[in-house]
Amino acid sequence: MLLSIPGYGLAASIQSLVTCLITFGDADGYALQLEIHDLTFVFGQMILYYAVFAPRTTRQEKRKRWLYLLLCCWFFLVGMKRIAIPAVVLFVLIALLLRKRKVPGWFYPAVGVCCILFFLVFLYCVRYGIISRLLNSFGVDMMGRDYLWSMANPYYEFSVTYLGHGFEYVDTIIAQWYNDGLINQPYPFHNDILKVFVEVGFPGFLLWSSIQYVLTPLFWQRYADQETTLLYLSELGYMTVTYLTDNTAFYFWSTMALRLVTLAYAMERKKPLEPKVWMPDSRQEMRDRIHILMKEV
Repeated sequence: MLLSIPGYGLAASIQSLVTCLITFGDADGYALQLEIHDLTFVFGQMILYYAVFAPRTTRQEKRKRWLYLLLCCWFFLVGMKRIAIPAVVLFVLIALLLRKRKVPGWFYPAVGVCCILFFLVFLYCVRYGIISRLLNSFGVDMMGRDYLWSMANPYYEFSVTYLGHGFEYVDTIIAQWYNDGLINQPYPFHNDILKVFVEVGFPGFLLWSSIQYVLTPLFWQRYADQETTLLYLSELGYMTVTYLTDNTAFYFWSTMALRLVTLAYAMERKKPLEPKVWMPDSRQEMRDRIHILMKEV
């Protein structure tokens, strides 16, 4: 971040950052250099953790939490992934709402099942252009996503018997489209839900999504507790929004953080409490205690 400033100049770098933040993502020059996609999404996960789940019992913990939260917010905003900002805000609010509530054991796995059903409806709408027509009617710039999604139609079927083409197939057809001059840049689908479905088919997609959205929450409920499960599903929910419009499902740091943050939180909560040791508040209290013990003897 700091090493890039001399190449643009301090004043130009500050102006580039201000313009990026004011225009909500119109990055150019220095700000464009800071748009590191994978790490930006990781900072979104860390915002969720520090905003809702980080310990805040002692004064030192409160200071540490606020410091790290502000730093994560800064780097997250500088990265300026527009779809990620409302997603983080949404799931911070959901996590705050659910954190102190006792919910039935079936609640979080049921949320996962609902997500899978939503994905199937989403895929149907993508296949038949319903999403594109809806967003275009509201004047939303899909930045070529609708074109890519429509080009994928000949390569898959929305059917329970569709078995997919295998891993990395989407990358192969994207390279083919680029070589044939059908697209200007070899961009992926910007839709990892569609990518997974095209590659592994209907049964494979159900397996992939069930592991993440149903079996993993069940594991965290059994291994840890509901709060750990809520942390995992909140971060997964935030990332899921990006799965629908970006290529984050297979980003290395994003996927590692999704697992490791939850694991670290679970391990911290499973630590046994340190036994409380009595300490006198003053020398006089200590003398009085010794005097009482001497009398008992």
